[in-house]
Amino acid sequence: MRLIKHEKHWTYNADNMADIIGTVRQRIADYADGKNGWNSSSMTGGARFTGTESLDHAMDLFDNGWTEGARQILKGQADVAANGGLPDLTPSFDWDIGGEFPDVGAFCAGVPEHMANPAPFNNSVTSVIRIAIPGSVPADVSADEIMRYGVALMSIIDGIQESGRSVALSWDLTCIPRDGPRGLEQIHTNIPLTTPGAPIDVSRLAFAFHPSMLRRIWFAAVEINPELSVLGGSYGGAQDARDKKHREPGTIYPPGPWALDRANKLVSISQAVEALTDAINRELFADQPRAN
Repeated sequence: MRLIKHEKHWTYNADNMADIIGTVRQRIADYADGKNGWNSSSMTGGARFTGTESLDHAMDLFDNGWTEGARQILKGQADVAANGGLPDLTPSFDWDIGGEFPDVGAFCAGVPEHMANPAPFNNSVTSVIRIAIPGSVPADVSADEIMRYGVALMSIIDGIQESGRSVALSWDLTCIPRDGPRGLEQIHTNIPLTTPGAPIDVSRLAFAFHPSMLRRIWFAAVEINPELSVLGGSYGGAQDARDKKHREPGTIYPPGPWALDRANKLVSISQAVEALTDAINRELFADQPRAN
């Protein structure tokens, strides 16, 4: 994994799944050789906190898939579809001299066809939608709530794919360091989970919503890098999401379980679907004109 030091924030990113898997396996080997790094919670944390018995157990789920998590997600997706599916994720528009609402910029430029009418989405046009799954798993958000979040997000991803778009997913975490150089505000980690156009392995992706993704896999990845001891003994202060100024252009950062729990939107899967659909639509179609 690559640690890059920017002026007020650092990024610590994996290039691909093989990169993070190799990093964590090296952490396991180092620990076995007595190289404990600056912390060792990934190796010694208990199942009540991490959700797994060991880092080896977590690695098996991460590398080969979390069958129970996949079962819950697939069942939840089927329930969402049975209850009417998702709101429209594919608005597009035809332009004419008359319509439902104007493109103000085109009108000011003197373009006659400045009025928009909703039109069917052309499924032959495929684009890549990049979504960063929030990695923060607060202790006060229950496992059931986190799974409702996962079901909702995966159902929306299904809807995007059905519209003819390809989805690339990554796992993203922002922390405030407890120690470190003056002026260092945040440390960001991004781990690719899928590649554009590739089929999504639900059993493997389900692990992104497992506590061990944060509390074993990420812990292990930062423990192997001595410079990340600036995070402090508690691995820093996890944040809801990246600040907008540090977000990657073209990537959607939906609100995570933390934000939806505070807004009381994780009581049911349908509530989570509604909240996430609205948030993703706002980013996905931010440049599209909207009626007042």
